[in-house]
Amino acid sequence: MKKEKSNNLESTGFVNNIEIRFYGIMRSGNHALINWIMEQYGGKKICFLNNISPLADDPYINSCRREIVNIKDVTDIEALRNTHKHLLFFSFEDRKLLQENDISLLHAVFDSKLQANRRCFTLPCRSSFDIGVIRDPYNCFASRMKLLDARGACGGADDMNFIKENWKEIARKAVKLSTKPDNHDFIISFNRWLISKTYRQEISKRLMGVWKDFDLFSVSDYGGGSSFETTKSFSVVRPIRKHWKKVFNFKYIRKLPLFFKQLKQPMLTVPELMSRWKIMADNKEFQDLFKDQEVVELSNILFGQLEGISEFLEAIK
Repeated sequence: MKKEKSNNLESTGFVNNIEIRFYGIMRSGNHALINWIMEQYGGKKICFLNNISPLADDPYINSCRREIVNIKDVTDIEALRNTHKHLLFFSFEDRKLLQENDISLLHAVFDSKLQANRRCFTLPCRSSFDIGVIRDPYNCFASRMKLLDARGACGGADDMNFIKENWKEIARKAVKLSTKPDNHDFIISFNRWLISKTYRQEISKRLMGVWKDFDLFSVSDYGGGSSFETTKSFSVVRPIRKHWKKVFNFKYIRKLPLFFKQLKQPMLTVPELMSRWKIMADNKEFQDLFKDQEVVELSNILFGQLEGISEFLEAIK
C-alpha cells in the first residue's frame, strides 16, 4: 500500500503552520481585528502574544500578555515555543519606548536585524503574514486623545505629533500596497472591515482561515477596552433565530458558555465607531493635527470623504 504523505508539522520541520506579525497604532481597532482573526482559526492550536516590546528580540518573553488556545497548559516558555501550533500570532503597537528613542513603529517592526533575531526565537513556520491595521485619522486620533485624557498613555506614546507621524507612515505604506499588492504583506482598513462582509471574507480566505463572522463588535478587554463609553447589548433573538438549526448540534452546545459570556460584553455600533471625532472637534490640539495637509490627503485616498469632515476642515482653516 502506498504510504500517504504526512501533513503533520512534526514531519515537516515546521514548528508553526502560520505565523502572523500584526501591527498598528493604538486605537486603530487592533484588538477587534485580532480577536476576529483568531476566530478564523477556530478549533486550532493558537498562541497569541500581545503588544510585543518593539525593540526586543524574543516575542515569547517580551509580550504584555500571553494567550494560548486549544493547547494544554504550558507554563514553561521553552516548551510553549517548541509546541507545534497552527497559529503563532504576535502584535506590536506604538509604545512609549519608540517615542523616547525617536523610532517609528514601522521601522521597529520591519528592521532587518530585529526580524532576523526574532526568527531565531519564533522558530520555522510554513506560511507567514505581516498584517497592519489603519483607521481613519479623525476617529483614531480622537480615540487616542480621549484615552490619554481619561486613563493616560497605557504604555503607548503620549505625543500626538509622534502618533500622527506614525499614522502617516503606515498610511503611505497602505497606499503603496494598494497599487502593488503583496499577498503576505498587507494593511487592513479598519473602516472597510467594519462595514463590508465581502472584505472580511476576502481577508479570511487570504489568511487560509475558516470563515466566521460572529461577535464582530464586542469590545475586547485588551488595552483597557474602548476609550469611550460603550453600549450594553443582551439581545439573543437574532443570533438564535439565525442559527436555530445548530442548537441541537453538540459542537455548538459545548460553545454556549462562551456565547453567553460574549453577550454580556459591551457592544459597539458602526455609527458610534465612525463618529468619535465629533467629541474632539472643538479641541484645539485635535484641530491642529489636521492642519497637516498630508494627513487629510492620505485619509481621502484611503477612506474617502467621511460624513461631516469637509465642514470640520473648513471651520479650522
